[in-house]
Amino acid sequence: MNMETNMTKQLNKEELCEALAEDYADKATRGGLSYNSAYTHYLDRCFKRKFKDLVIQYTVQGLGRIKTNNTEKHTYIT
Repeated sequence: MNMETNMTKQLNKEELCEALAEDYADKATRGGLSYNSAYTHYLDRCFKRKFKDLVIQYTVQGLGRIKTNNTEKHTYIT
C-alpha cells in the first residue's frame, strides 16, 4: 500500500485543505501578510482543487512528518 493510499484513509479533503492553508498562512506572515487573510484565501483555493492534487502537495511539502528528536530524523505519519 503506498503513502498516498494510507494518507487518504486518514485525512479528508477538509483536513488537507486546513493543513495546507495553515502552512501557507504561516509562511505568508513571514512576508508581512495577515495570517487570517492568507489562511482564508488559500483555504478557498484548496477547496477548488482535486483531492489527489491536495494529497500530493501535502506529501511533497512534508506536512505528514513530525520530528522525533532534535536531529533531522523524522517519523512519517501515513
